[in-house]
Amino acid sequence: MGYKLFPNYKDLFKVANERCEEMIMSVQYIEEPDGYGSRLQKYCAAWNQGSKDSRGCWTDLQVTPAVVNLYEVIVDANTVKPFSWSDYLPQWNAVSASATANRKVFFIRDQKVNGADVHATVTTAINTELNKLDATVKALYLPEGNEARLKKAYANRDPRLAYNVVTPYADFKGVNSNSTAEGMYTYRFPLTGKYYSDQASAEPNLNKSLPATYYTSGSCNAQAEFKYIHRKFVGEGLEYARRQSNPVDEPIIRYADVLLMWAEALVEKMILMGQWRR
Repeated sequence: MGYKLFPNYKDLFKVANERCEEMIMSVQYIEEPDGYGSRLQKYCAAWNQGSKDSRGCWTDLQVTPAVVNLYEVIVDANTVKPFSWSDYLPQWNAVSASATANRKVFFIRDQKVNGADVHATVTTAINTELNKLDATVKALYLPEGNEARLKKAYANRDPRLAYNVVTPYADFKGVNSNSTAEGMYTYRFPLTGKYYSDQASAEPNLNKSLPATYYTSGSCNAQAEFKYIHRKFVGEGLEYARRQSNPVDEPIIRYADVLLMWAEALVEKMILMGQWRR
């Protein structure tokens, strides 16, 4: 019937390709102020994301850790394996995920860059979180290296993960506090308040010795929370005109879905015929 896979997964969910050969059925939106646009961005995006009319998305709808953990690890060109935290953090199973949230120690931002503190306010925020943990667990924190250690868990994964989700310490393009200029942000935990790249309180403005690639901290609904946030269906910088009227169509059935259902049906058929065991 003329359907086929679109060659670029990242660009598949952009306005220019929303009616491409992979889309079979979708909810259609237009970027007008009359209620015909999608509000997905407003409810899914980070505080520092937005559009030309308003920044400040709410992050009410997040990606669950269980979904992120389903993205497999690419071993080589022909092999993948299930993701496991213990492959990247040897102490993961030894550190109890108790009510004190001890595993939080692996997710806390770096205190230092090139041997020097990012800023006193950042150090205070980090110590506040560390002091909530058991002493033996607190010792696992790396003041300069915590972020690099954690980022390895998101490297060499199914590439769709990076296109769909803003993972820990990943960068994303957002907008400044007036929605007049684009800026790069990094999602860190914890952060101290609402930082924007055009304000003096942003880390790169507070500490001029930071490298050029050290971007302002992005936040989750203006809070020092840490959650996985959506990248798919979210505009990059000033890509869209209205935060609450996103023009990207929402797919209901894609040709990729049909192929997956067809493959699953074939597997079930082979099982019923006794040619394959679960």
